[in-house]
Amino acid sequence: MKRLVTQFDDKRLRATVATPTCCCCCCCVATVLTSTALSTLNVHELAGKVDMPESTRWLLRVVALTALPLAVVASIAAAWLASLASDELAWLAGVVAFFGAWAAILAAAYKPLRTRSRGAVVAFTVIVGTVMFCGEFILGAAMTSGSDGGGWVYLAVALAAPFALVPPLRRVTPGR
Repeated sequence: MKRLVTQFDDKRLRATVATPTCCCCCCCVATVLTSTALSTLNVHELAGKVDMPESTRWLLRVVALTALPLAVVASIAAAWLASLASDELAWLAGVVAFFGAWAAILAAAYKPLRTRSRGAVVAFTVIVGTVMFCGEFILGAAMTSGSDGGGWVYLAVALAAPFALVPPLRRVTPGR
């Protein structure tokens, strides 16, 4: 019997059981927090510059805040529907639906703000979020496969990343 463990288990357990490729939610949490904060703060700032009712500004902030979770829901639904036809198609449908939904929801949030570079802002957010996830996943795999303390160090790094990355990312976001 194989028991899945996380990077927080001691060295003896990690050596005797199967360890999954994705061993905790650090990569996902850090990426979701950073991408969500980036898009929500950008929409908040741009909404303050446009003459519109406060209820509309609030709604746009909520749309930006929920863009990534809604994209995950769209991805799961698309993968499930595609799996009814073909198991091989399910993975591809999920990935395409995720990125399509994420970009479409962010574009919908930016549309009423009348920004000239709406497409560039959406592309920037999606690309930065994707690159961050891949980088955090690779960093996490490297740190958790080593010594005993790597998992806790990585957890601290992953959870601090959103707070450290959002200010510089907002400075280089197109259309600001």
